[in-house]
Amino acid sequence: MRLVVDAPAESAHSSVRALPTHGPLMEELLYLPEWRQAVDRATFDFIVIGSGFCALAFVDRALRNNPHARILVLERGTFLLQDHMQNLPAAYRAALSPQVEMHPWRLSARMDDGPIQSQRGIVPFFGGRSTVWSGWCPRPTTAEMREWPDELVSAATRYFASAETLLRVRPATSFLEAGVYGQMQQMLGHRLSTRMGQVSALTRWMPAPLAAGPASIGDPHFAKFSTPGPFLALQAQQQLLAGNGEGAPLTIVTRCAVTKIAREGARAVGLETSRGRIATKSASMILALGALPATALVMRSFPEIKSAGSRYAGHSVSTIVARVARHDFEFAHELAEFELAALYIAGLDAVSKGQFHLQLTAIADDHPALHASVAHRYMPDVAATASPAQLAGSRDYVVFACAVVGELDANNPENSVELSHPGDVMQLQFVASHLDRMVWDTMDSSAYALLERVISPRGSAGIEYWHGGANGNWLSIRPSSTQIRSTAVMHDASTMPIGGSDSDATVGLNYDVIGIDNVYVTGSALWPTAGSWNPTLTMVALAQHLADRMTRSVTRRQGHRGCYGLNRSSSHAST
Repeated sequence: MRLVVDAPAESAHSSVRALPTHGPLMEELLYLPEWRQAVDRATFDFIVIGSGFCALAFVDRALRNNPHARILVLERGTFLLQDHMQNLPAAYRAALSPQVEMHPWRLSARMDDGPIQSQRGIVPFFGGRSTVWSGWCPRPTTAEMREWPDELVSAATRYFASAETLLRVRPATSFLEAGVYGQMQQMLGHRLSTRMGQVSALTRWMPAPLAAGPASIGDPHFAKFSTPGPFLALQAQQQLLAGNGEGAPLTIVTRCAVTKIAREGARAVGLETSRGRIATKSASMILALGALPATALVMRSFPEIKSAGSRYAGHSVSTIVARVARHDFEFAHELAEFELAALYIAGLDAVSKGQFHLQLTAIADDHPALHASVAHRYMPDVAATASPAQLAGSRDYVVFACAVVGELDANNPENSVELSHPGDVMQLQFVASHLDRMVWDTMDSSAYALLERVISPRGSAGIEYWHGGANGNWLSIRPSSTQIRSTAVMHDASTMPIGGSDSDATVGLNYDVIGIDNVYVTGSALWPTAGSWNPTLTMVALAQHLADRMTRSVTRRQGHRGCYGLNRSSSHAST
């Protein structure tokens, strides 16, 4: 294969090639080596913009239904990681650096003095945030999907099982064989079952549902899910099927940012991209981007759709790190040298009805330096966890890292996404409402109550909290709210709510942009309300539902082999 890389011209007498660079080399080896073949000579059924969770869910499902579906995937970035960074050596934790994120927006001056001052960025590489995410995948209850259309709740509920299959979601209790989720996982679950009622705002709990199951027999017991590997497997699968006349190739193009969708009447007819114009012909376009980039694209392309960006929601976050002496727990003598536990606990503010949840990670580690690489791999949440400094002096303790995630009001009229001129740059405005502040206060106080009344056997007298950053220390008093609260919105949502003919809706119940025949939206931009639950599982479930609706097929050849060579003909949800 001829390798084409961006390199300086070489001397006519030189026999030494310039070193290939990572992104172009991966593109040449694995994806599309010739851009024009995608835009000049090919006709596609679907053009998918993005390469994250929703993109994979749609493409995987569509090809299972119809291996002959002609699909083009466009990704703005090149390659950073080809797997989840926790599946790689611990040095790859640097991929969590803020430098990896991109912030293609301006922030309203009104945010400067409020509790919300910024928005978490996007990860502009192949696979997006799937390569650095936490992997928590709870199923929301019907009650938690407040104000959602019944049709959407029903669709999500029917597809949760198939979404869990794709993402390899398993409860933390199923990782006992990994050797690190053991006695502590079981015993802390027992404490929650018998004592959670002491905290009135808490509503339910479960062992953490994590997208970390083994990809196939013989793989590691705990392997965080990301999309690059499955996309490569799909592409290889389709190449084989195409060679046998049993399918169509899957075409993937990187370094291709879509800047605008061209239309004629009610139909999109082309895409303006950083690599040139694509005539979309008869293709349907699937916006599988994050909520904010997808909304900016719709606003830039269809300015007459005034509802796009008129709402803006997401999640607030607090992080509390505490420790309890091991000998306080009745199970202390049964703990191994290194153990983890992960629990998901949901709650509700009684007055505002705003939701929140706690992602509770427990760590018992006799030798933190020795176990650092194992901890890196098996941590349920590598971002919201105990730091080396916090673990170093806690060999005789169980350390608890509690990420508390709260609902931000999707009906707050002061929140918005706008396009400013010149340059059509997004401007975000998020102003925490009175309801937002109520939920935040309740979720923080509930987290402290959980730790002191339910987790600590000796109550508040037996618990210490971490104060300060990297050079902080342990104190018996609670840290202040400014120490534990993030000032950034997480899990942006609700910018293009779904809702049929409702005047506030941007997207119809068929996932179509209202007024445009062939542009469809996936992801949390659709959420009528954001709840507090981690959105990935629901995003994937609804993207699968969209794929089934559009491919109009619920049958597949028995024994068809998909991602990772597994037989995937089971667990297909009814449309």
